[in-house]
Amino acid sequence: MEQNLTNFYDFLGMLRKTNANLGYFTDFKKCDENLQIVSIKLHALNFLLGKDDLKTNIFTIKIF
Repeated sequence: MEQNLTNFYDFLGMLRKTNANLGYFTDFKKCDENLQIVSIKLHALNFLLGKDDLKTNIFTIKIF
């Protein structure tokens, strides 16, 4: 894989000004609503990462 050696400031100078902000590309309200639906389960999965006895730890957490 070839390494990108472009200077960061040169990269910024190549960008064009536009009126499109991040909200133009992403529906943040929808993202937040979807995150709320799965956030508890995501926290549970995060807790399980790196556990030695996964089978036991799965039954010790309670997912609502």
